[in-house]
Amino acid sequence: MSPTILIADEDRESARLYEHYLNRCGYRVLSASGGVECLSIIREQSPAVIIASENMPWGGADGLLDCLSDDSGLQCCPNVILTGYTPDENVSVLREMPCVFRYLRKPFLMGRLLDYVRSIEFGLRDASRPRVSPRDRQSPVACH
Repeated sequence: MSPTILIADEDRESARLYEHYLNRCGYRVLSASGGVECLSIIREQSPAVIIASENMPWGGADGLLDCLSDDSGLQCCPNVILTGYTPDENVSVLREMPCVFRYLRKPFLMGRLLDYVRSIEFGLRDASRPRVSPRDRQSPVACH
């Protein structure tokens, strides 16, 4: 069974595109347009992967990550993929934040997103094996 993915993005068109693509690839996808809705879904559904825009309303990704770290009622999901437009020099700071698995600069190839989700899924299934780094992939990956 594939993990549940939560997409939290202020851009509804982008969120729908990610959702459609990941659904086609066999994932159960939930969506939120802001931090409050995102936290509510995390509490109710416990997604295995969160794809969060750093600019979503109500605190952005920083606020979401702070809540995940500080709220003892929330299990910190160590599988957050952040998306945004941050310049290279600031990305290393974001990658070191608790719970952040990867950072994807917009616009990105859907295949890169799928690679990251699949590497998280692989890690969830077999934590003893190393995660495959998709960093060098240049082309989209077909689902089927």
